[in-house]
Amino acid sequence: MEIPSHTPLRDVSLSPDVTYVTSERRLAELCERWCTLPAIGLDTEFVRTDTFYARAGLFQIADGEGRYLVDPLEVGAAESMAGVLASTTVTKVIHACGEDVELLRQFFGVVPQRVFDLQLGVAFAGGPYSVSYAGLVERYLGEAVEKDHTRSDWLQRPLSEDQLRYAAQDVEYLLPVYQALVDALAGDSRSDWVLEESQMRVEEAAQIPESKTYYRGVSGAHRLSPRRLETLRQLCRWREETARAEDRPRNRIVADKALLTIAADNATTRNDLRESLSPRTVRRYGETLLDLIEDAADVPDSELPDAIPPPVQQKHGELIGQLREFARARAADLGLAEELIARRRLVEDFVRAHIRGDGLPAKFRGWRADVVTRDFQRLAEGR
Repeated sequence: MEIPSHTPLRDVSLSPDVTYVTSERRLAELCERWCTLPAIGLDTEFVRTDTFYARAGLFQIADGEGRYLVDPLEVGAAESMAGVLASTTVTKVIHACGEDVELLRQFFGVVPQRVFDLQLGVAFAGGPYSVSYAGLVERYLGEAVEKDHTRSDWLQRPLSEDQLRYAAQDVEYLLPVYQALVDALAGDSRSDWVLEESQMRVEEAAQIPESKTYYRGVSGAHRLSPRRLETLRQLCRWREETARAEDRPRNRIVADKALLTIAADNATTRNDLRESLSPRTVRRYGETLLDLIEDAADVPDSELPDAIPPPVQQKHGELIGQLREFARARAADLGLAEELIARRRLVEDFVRAHIRGDGLPAKFRGWRADVVTRDFQRLAEGR
């Protein structure tokens, strides 16, 4: 793989089957072909160390004939690539899709469709629930891959020869592993299960948290009264909007734990804030925080948020344990990774909805309906 030492690289051949793409016209030609294929392998490289939003460094695609390293700093958010991502006929094979999907949605403005997550594929084939790309390749193809550039600076230009080699390798085996998994899942509907579960993960990863409801996910928020919850709600909304506006990670603005403490203690002075925040943070945001706390104190009782129920485990731990034990046995019988149906958070979501009478969570419809949902309902109603 010979890489010129100067910049910029322009659609040069890096090896017999690897091409570096910097031309939007060239990308459009490729996308036109990719839209006719049954599947492509897809990966991304990005930097997200001190920003709220991930910075795209490289998009890698494998199509069975070649591997393509698409430079987003050159081609931008090309409509042609957005069309491939949105296609419901082209399967996008991705390993551990969460962060990739978040970046793709942010960069191209579309939520990828028809994704096959290899991590989920191996779990449905009876393998481990969470396995690395290198582990998958070794498991199904007997090949070894390097993983020593995961923390590279993917925004630097030119990218080094080692970076480009690593990036190309990261998609080299996606389609062969995908085919091995499809073969392993043949004879039943489990390939469809993988696509269904993958798309649910995609939708979760692509969802943009609402600034006005973020407070409900803060650990320990259930201990606060509605009045203190209103304070936390306003603080979290401000922090979310500030993090996005300044493009800084949330915890670089103010950490969740600090916001919870400020709300719980009903801080009213800068000295109160200094109990939880650094002097620099108090100097920068102190007046704003105190104004928000004062605003929360003036909200009428009728407009306060509802109290957050305590963790379901505290009251319904026995039922959760019973359902998880049943799910583990069912997973063993079906040859599934038990985490697909027995993860604590998943079971807690079911129990929480059952207790409240909210109806089935989305994850307990679809493929789980026959596998475990009906039995969960029977066991829960029989108590």
